[in-house]
Amino acid sequence: MFWTILRDLGLFAFCFASFTLIGLPLARQVRGLHATFLLAPVLGYGLVGVSSTLLYVCGVPVHAIFHLMVVASVVLVVVQRKWLLSACRACSCGQQPYRSEVYMLSLWACGSLLLLIPQWTGGMQFAVFQANVNDTFGYLTSAEVFARESFSVISHAVDADFLQQPLWCQACANLSCRPTVMILYAVVGQLIPSAMHETHYTFLAFFFSCTALSITWLLLNLGLARRTWMVTAAMLSGWGYTTGFWGQYILDINAWSQIASMPLLVSLAGILTTLVDHQQDDEITELTSLDHWRNTGVVALVTAAAIYYYPENTAFHLVGLSPVAMWAWFRGKRLPVLRLAGAILAGLALALAYYHGTLAFLFNQTTAAGASNNWWISSLRYCFGRDGWYDGLEVALRKAWEVAYPGMHNDGVAQLVFARSYLETFFHQGDNWRLLVGLPFDALTGFMGLFFLS
Repeated sequence: MFWTILRDLGLFAFCFASFTLIGLPLARQVRGLHATFLLAPVLGYGLVGVSSTLLYVCGVPVHAIFHLMVVASVVLVVVQRKWLLSACRACSCGQQPYRSEVYMLSLWACGSLLLLIPQWTGGMQFAVFQANVNDTFGYLTSAEVFARESFSVISHAVDADFLQQPLWCQACANLSCRPTVMILYAVVGQLIPSAMHETHYTFLAFFFSCTALSITWLLLNLGLARRTWMVTAAMLSGWGYTTGFWGQYILDINAWSQIASMPLLVSLAGILTTLVDHQQDDEITELTSLDHWRNTGVVALVTAAAIYYYPENTAFHLVGLSPVAMWAWFRGKRLPVLRLAGAILAGLALALAYYHGTLAFLFNQTTAAGASNNWWISSLRYCFGRDGWYDGLEVALRKAWEVAYPGMHNDGVAQLVFARSYLETFFHQGDNWRLLVGLPFDALTGFMGLFFLS
């Protein structure tokens, strides 16, 4: 247990330190916004993810990419040493504004520890066998293969190769399915390559901690930066999301790409909405033309990174932000809107560098928009409590349907009518009606995340 805890803390600290050092120069380029240092790890892993994907596709092996990342981190420590030393001295002396920053990072560290504890208490049973083991093994298998084999070997593999190396089949398929999060884990996993099959939860916990930071940053820029209790409220809100229902739900369904995209999309939405106001109306900081170009570059990078990690979700967020752009346009802020729209287009252009695994996958997903699936049956079982009665009822219902209509599986209307009749009969038998009465309470507690906390 001791070595497991030490291993997880080491990997988590490595991710945070490396990505923060890489992202800090970018975060310092942002003008007109508060507490941009909170975005440093988000910008760092966004940049490293895009770079790693392109380098891997160009034939650079994963272990070489890992060494490049480490070298870049060390070089950036040397380049930023004066700023880092002055910040450390100010923090140790409790000087403003660094006192509030130390306070926020302390809260963040406590929240990160809370995320890691379940793996230490529940072991791999908690880290892997949740609501969707298929996605876990799909992502993890691909990352393990990418860590050992080159892009050309996997992309040109044929059936004979798959018979010799069965894991290659999943990895080859995922090369066209937004592989950035898998490639990044293959790179980070080089720190402890023998434990890649056990440390993926720590990798995901790092993304969740970045989500808390990005939400905190967003709330601070919406006005919660004046007093200490407001900073505390902002940080607790960030952790409330990640450790509550909506954050833990995507962890339970093992949606790696969505988990990795959340901090980027929160940051992108916050930067776009706040910069529209700051670029003309900010009375505290008057932005120069160079400042505008710096902000534009950061927006382009975040847009590209979000597309590389999760193009479908990015498309929804950009469409959702369009009313903000229209509102700003009609308020006369046309230059900021055009500038930020250009930055988004630049991010889309960068995504074209690996079109096959980003935008092409997005377009392919749109063709399946009307298709039905039943993944939610297992992922939403928490709504029916934990005593197993629903599982037994579902199995009995399926068997009854197969007996009544053998070989019929796609008649939705007939299945719905049959299910309704079967359920009415079931709940009229004996005391089964009590299960139906208790169902809303089970659903309410499940929705509030109580089952995840337990």
